[in-house]
Order: sequence, then structure tokens, then C-alpha cells
Amino acid sequence: MKRLIYSLLFAIFSFSSIYGQTNIGDRLIGGNAFFGFSDNISLTISPNVAWFLKDKFAIGTYLDYNFSKSGSNKNHRFSLGPLTRYYFTNCSDLSFFSFGSIGYAFNQIKGDNFKETYNSFRFSTGLGVAYFITQQVALEAQAGYHVLNIASDLDIKHSIALTIGFQIHLLKDQ
Repeated sequence: MKRLIYSLLFAIFSFSSIYGQTNIGDRLIGGNAFFGFSDNISLTISPNVAWFLKDKFAIGTYLDYNFSKSGSNKNHRFSLGPLTRYYFTNCSDLSFFSFGSIGYAFNQIKGDNFKETYNSFRFSTGLGVAYFITQQVALEAQAGYHVLNIASDLDIKHSIALTIGFQIHLLKDQ
């Protein structure tokens, strides 16, 4: 088993000199995930697709699913909206980027004696780093600031989150 793990690590890091692509016409397919807990449990999964309209600048869309549980209350939230991404570095194996997204969210909370649905507005921005393990596949870490404006009672929730994920860079010539 150790031999298999060491072989996989060697294979991943031996590709570290191969560069990822962020050129006009290329596409991104991927997503990220977040798991958190304190007085509640929260899980978010966020797939996305994007296209590079200019070198290093992509625009696309995301679909977000969030589940959280606090005591006997369960919250399900679906978000959808546009996203942008700008890569600062020039296609190296370690590439830094900024991101931003806005979106519409549909929320449903269920408790022991109630069920509530409401709509909200979502905004996110932050910085990330992508490590290209091959020419087209990048592992990512992001740190972001998130705002959720709940329309039912005008409550605004602010949060900072660290997420991990991956992106597949599809080259325009493929």
C-alpha cells in the first residue's frame, strides 16, 4: 500500500513542470467543495463551467448546493449565477487567480414544527491558487468572502470560507 501511495505521489509531482492553459477560447469545467462545522454542520458543492474570453480572463456560470443542519433544523439552498475569474500568472504550474460571482438562491428550512422557503441574493469574491498536476488538470484552494442577503427578513449574513476543488482546462484546439 505504501508503494502505491508513493508511486501516485511521484506521478503527480513528476508532471509539475507541465503548464496549464488560460488562453482565449479555452474552457474550464470543474468545481469546489466546502465542509464546515461549529454549532452547525455545513456542506457546499459548487460545479462550474467557464470560457476564456481573453487570455487569463474567464467568464461562466455556477450551480451551488448547500446543506446545513443546526439542531433539528435543516436548510437546503440552491444558487445559480454568473462567475468571473482572472489568472495573474502566465500559465505556470502554480497559478494565482481572483474570482467573483453573484447569484440568486432558493432556500428551504425544515424544523420539527415548521417549513419555510425564501429567496436570497448571493455575492462572493476572493483569491485562489491553482496547482496544475497535468497540462489540463488543476487542484485549487480558494479563500473567499461571501454575502448572503435573505429576502424574507432582510437579514444579511457574511462569511469567510476556504474551499478546495479542481478544474479541467479544455484547450480550444481539442
